[in-house]
Amino acid sequence: MMPLKILLILLLILPAFVRADAGRTLQLVATELPPFYGESLSGHGPVAELVLEALSRRGYKTELHFYPFIRATALVKAGKADAIIGLWYRPEREQWAEYSQPLQKVEIGFLARKESALNYSALSELKQKLIGISRGYANPQAIAANGLHTEEADSDETNLRKLHLKRLDLIVISRHVGAFLIKRGPEDYQGQFEFVGEVLATEQFHLGVSRALADHEALTRDFNGAIDEMRRDGSMAAILSKLSTEPD
Repeated sequence: MMPLKILLILLLILPAFVRADAGRTLQLVATELPPFYGESLSGHGPVAELVLEALSRRGYKTELHFYPFIRATALVKAGKADAIIGLWYRPEREQWAEYSQPLQKVEIGFLARKESALNYSALSELKQKLIGISRGYANPQAIAANGLHTEEADSDETNLRKLHLKRLDLIVISRHVGAFLIKRGPEDYQGQFEFVGEVLATEQFHLGVSRALADHEALTRDFNGAIDEMRRDGSMAAILSKLSTEPD
C-alpha cells in the first residue's frame, strides 16, 4: 500500500498535470468588434484568428459564434459557451471567467475632425465640448472624473457619422476601430479625421474561459502555452500585424 505521505503529495501536484479534454469541440463566443474580430472578416479577424490557431495547436476543434456582449457573457457564465474572445479585465468578471494572458492591447482615445484643429493640455479644458460615447462600452474613468459632457449612441459607426456631420466635437473610440471604420466608410470620410491628445486608457484582450467548466484551469493553461509558443516563433506577431491604427 502507498504510504499516506506520498499519496498526499501526489494529490497536491496532480492537478498541475491534468489536461483539458482536447478531443471535444469548444464553443467560443465573441461580439462584433472589427477589425479585431467579426463574423464577416477574413479568418474572423486577427484576434480571433490568433485564438483559433492557438487552440488548434493544442488539438482542440472550435466553433465560433457572434452575439451581443450581454448574451455572449451570459452563455459563458452558464457554461453553455466554453470561452469568450476579447474579454477586457475587470475584477468582478473573475467570478465567472478564467483569464488567459494578454493577447492584444487596445488604446482608447479621442477622434476629432481635422478642421477643428483641436488642442488641449488638460481634459478639464473640454468641458464645453460634446463628446460621443458608445452604449455598453467601459468608457475611460477620466471622462466622468473631469465632468465632461457626453452623448451616448448605439455604436461607433453612429458616433463617427455624427462627428462628420458636426453634431459632436469629439468621439471616444479605439484607435484600431476608428481607423477601420474610416477606411471602410464613405469617400468623404477620407482625410477628414485625426486622433488628438493622449491615450485615455489602454485595455488588453484576453480569452475568458468559463469557470463553470470543470477543466477551465487546464484549458487556460493549454491556451497560454500555445500563445507562448506562437510568440516565440513569430506567428503571433505575423497575425496581429494585420491590424492598423492610423486613419487615412
